[in-house]
Amino acid sequence: MKVFFDATVLAGALINPAGPNARLLDLASTGGPLRGATSDVVALEFLRHAVEGNLGGVRYDLPDIQAFLDAYIPLFEIAQAPIGRALPQRSDLHNLPIGEIVFHLTGETRDSMLSNLPDQPTLREFDVHDLHVVATAAEIHADAICTSDTHFQELIGTIAIYRPQQLAHEFGLLT
Repeated sequence: MKVFFDATVLAGALINPAGPNARLLDLASTGGPLRGATSDVVALEFLRHAVEGNLGGVRYDLPDIQAFLDAYIPLFEIAQAPIGRALPQRSDLHNLPIGEIVFHLTGETRDSMLSNLPDQPTLREFDVHDLHVVATAAEIHADAICTSDTHFQELIGTIAIYRPQQLAHEFGLLT
């Protein structure tokens, strides 16, 4: 299973090295049933939050963040996000379901993003700053997104959405 990890998972692993987020990243490092992926935008978002003290009020020093990234980043496929953390410039996309927006932004290569459109949120109900997560996951053909963000639904197109606890439990990492 190819899983796209967002910044909330990286942050959770940094904050709690024994928790479910870190266990998932550790499992991804074995090259086994879970293959990890993330993006350049997610890595920069994580870095910014860690340096600014937005992770539980703790400011992490660059050497600590670098050591964390050195340990985990080589385990991932690092994709270049097709968009950044901003609204798509095409305003005609703004009221469409998230899967349809991603379908248009990623070169219309993944028809499966158009499944279950009536159940998908629009940008009004979704954090526009996380559209890059769905777009990148679709572009790299991830099976799932792992995130702690609650505005993600259970499914966007055919991409499953997991919370870290849920995914860790599914892989037998929690007792």
